[in-house]
Amino acid sequence: MKKLCKNLFYQTLKKRLPYIVLVMLFTLQTALAQIQVRGIVSDENGTVPLVGVTIIEKGTNNGVVTDFDGNYSIRVQSNKATLVFSYLGFVTIEKPVGQNTTLNILMVEDSMALDEVVVVDYGYGQVRKENMTGA
Repeated sequence: MKKLCKNLFYQTLKKRLPYIVLVMLFTLQTALAQIQVRGIVSDENGTVPLVGVTIIEKGTNNGVVTDFDGNYSIRVQSNKATLVFSYLGFVTIEKPVGQNTTLNILMVEDSMALDEVVVVDYGYGQVRKENMTGA
């Protein structure tokens, strides 16, 4: 019985071995094809690093957030990827990766976006300006 099971196992393995090897090679190729991109995100003058900027690879769920010093590091699928930088009160920036492994971004304030939100109740809530009514 043991010998029969052992033979059956090896026969099944022989049939499936090419598929297993293909899957492993494809997985390895995909992992090696990723590109590491890093950089610093700061204000338009380049003097103040921005904390908490969201960086997302366009068209995917792959994303990171800048640290306390404005640094980020993200692995993208290819050099054809586009990174989307967004931060509350700043203009959203889309930057293609290309051959760059370092992308330092200067974000510009969006004064129109800040005009749309009004803080009420000392920070415990917020209302869009168009929905707010006077007393």
